[in-house]
Amino acid sequence: MPLIVTSPVAEKMYSLRTLTHSDVSQFRELRLAGLRESPAAFGQTAEEFEQMSEQELAAWIGPTQDKFIVGAFDELSK
Repeated sequence: MPLIVTSPVAEKMYSLRTLTHSDVSQFRELRLAGLRESPAAFGQTAEEFEQMSEQELAAWIGPTQDKFIVGAFDELSK
């Protein structure tokens, strides 16, 4: 179940939830943009990331017993 939070600054509502395999395409797009805009902030190059298959990326972002990745989703852009 997602956690709904409101940003008092942007006056927007966001849901926070654990990423799943169904989030692969959005995650790929966002991370690739970050890798290109701020490569020093990551331990991986855009070129290395682009080599990851859809299955590898799904396994990487999917929750496991000892790790998970949280995403913030704009509730108004659904």
